[in-house]
Amino acid sequence: MSSWLVIGGAALGAVVLLFAFRASALTRGVRQAISAGDTTALQAQLAALAPDEQPTAYDRAIGEIWSAYERELTVPLIRDLAARHTETRIAQYWLSQLRDVEPELVSEELGREFFGEHYRPEIAASCGRFG
Repeated sequence: MSSWLVIGGAALGAVVLLFAFRASALTRGVRQAISAGDTTALQAQLAALAPDEQPTAYDRAIGEIWSAYERELTVPLIRDLAARHTETRIAQYWLSQLRDVEPELVSEELGREFFGEHYRPEIAASCGRFG
């Protein structure tokens, strides 16, 4: 019985380490993007994730950069998120947030055409950041 506990504990520890490594890799990617003023490497890192993991990872990255007031750096990430996961609430949240808080970035950086093509007001109205 005790050997099963050891095996189970080791497996749980491996899972925790895997999640911690992924979280820290994303955090490192965000920090590098902010310090370099460029999100190209971070975009590649996010695109390499499994499709079902991407919305949450994009949300974390955008949220950290947004909170650091590097709003221009969020635009390429919001564009990627919206292009890849248009119908998700989190994509709609960030499009809405960008429009409401930084409307000039929608016009100048994102583009009104892209916004019009990907924005779903009916979805955006029904959610918050974590909705």
